[in-house]
Amino acid sequence: NNVRQKNNSMTTQPCAADASWERLDGLESRAKELMAIQLLPFEEAFRLSYEAGVIVPVLRANGKAIIDVRCGALFFKRVLNDLRGVHVLLHRGYTSQAAAVAASLHENALAAICLFSSQANIDALLKSDGGKIPWSPMEMAKMVVGYEGKVQGSKEFENQWRALYAHYVWLCQCKHPTMQTTLHDT
Repeated sequence: NNVRQKNNSMTTQPCAADASWERLDGLESRAKELMAIQLLPFEEAFRLSYEAGVIVPVLRANGKAIIDVRCGALFFKRVLNDLRGVHVLLHRGYTSQAAAVAASLHENALAAICLFSSQANIDALLKSDGGKIPWSPMEMAKMVVGYEGKVQGSKEFENQWRALYAHYVWLCQCKHPTMQTTLHDT
């Protein structure tokens, strides 16, 4: 508390920082009420995506699987955790923080797709230093578009991998401090 002297008497003036941490719960509750309305059109997509992700690991290929999906499944589990994290952060009003987690979600989703698509990719991951993903997000965007059947070098291939990568870049830009993102958060 700030103490001021006024006409030889002491008065106490509250400081704006007093109990600010405790007030966050109330602010987040209010944000949740407001954000719930704005996010309502996306709730089904969040729910269905998560539920589909939970179902995928228990699907059986009846011996027809060509590659081992366990490595990809690990990254896919991270995608599901990131999806839930984005959802929670958005509902509490932490939009820039949600974008940072969404960038992770995007990168993990690309990695999972690459690992689900090729045994050679699994082998490259297992041989990489410390289990680090051996491809950049740009390389993974190109790989994913190629797995979708787009011909490398074609205009369609170029447009699609660039669009996929641009989403990732935009999310990464949201998490870096700029005047625009800082003003958005205040």
